[in-house]
Amino acid sequence: MTLTFTFNTDPDWVGTGPYGLGQMWSLSVEVSFYLLLPAFALLLALWARRGRSVDTRGRRLLLGLAAVGVLALLALIPQFYPEPREYMHAWLPRSMGLFATGMSLAVLSEWAWREPGPDGPVRRFCRTVAASPGVCWLLAGGFFVLTATEATGSRFIGSGDIWTSAVASLAGIGFAFFIIAPAALAPRPTHGPYRLRTADAWREGRWMDSLLRHRVWQFLAKVSYGVFLWQFLVLYLWRDFTGQEIFTGSFWLDVVPVTIATVLLAMATFRWVEEPSRRWSRKFFREPPPAKASTDRP
Repeated sequence: MTLTFTFNTDPDWVGTGPYGLGQMWSLSVEVSFYLLLPAFALLLALWARRGRSVDTRGRRLLLGLAAVGVLALLALIPQFYPEPREYMHAWLPRSMGLFATGMSLAVLSEWAWREPGPDGPVRRFCRTVAASPGVCWLLAGGFFVLTATEATGSRFIGSGDIWTSAVASLAGIGFAFFIIAPAALAPRPTHGPYRLRTADAWREGRWMDSLLRHRVWQFLAKVSYGVFLWQFLVLYLWRDFTGQEIFTGSFWLDVVPVTIATVLLAMATFRWVEEPSRRWSRKFFREPPPAKASTDRP
């Protein structure tokens, strides 16, 4: 309930968490990051504010985030030396490189928006990446294939040695960057979404913005947290129902019913748990309405 189970150094389960809740280790890492984010932001802001121009501040922010990525690799040392500590795989320091990657994309996007001049190098870089989603996703696929090899350790989380773990971390960073970059670095739209079946949606890379605003993707975004919570529980129940052992069975005969059941349960929790909770919380955190401008002249 408190997402502190990952700090148990002698758990009574195998893997990353209790049966059916193994995915929750990543949520614990994310909450840890967001709790520390104000401190990270403050340190980066103090480091960047010494730059007088937008370009200097952008470079300083990227250097600071690169240092965070290096520290994430150095965090592998206490995980393996002087003795292996597999539980540290589920702690924040090892995953900081992934968060630094996301923050770097945010910096590049904002830097391109604020860059002086009509066509600066950062703006050109962002525009080139946004216009080349196929190349980016091909590179992301290469990193994904790399993580499926023995170069990144075995299939079990926390296994391997410091070198395979370092390769796995770098491959994860590369995959995260290239899978998200085309959408994150796309120019900010100055228009509403175009229908995908119209010609305007396929001009100047507008199709991605239109695709992400499509109601199907909007629906999946709404229920994505429920999918995250339910996925393993549904999978294990389905295996118990069909009498399958782990790492056996047919992929398609498993993925179809598990996906359908997971999405249905995610829809239910979104409607009857998440949305009522949001409405309840808004009663306590509602922003005051803006004051009306006075029409009196001095």
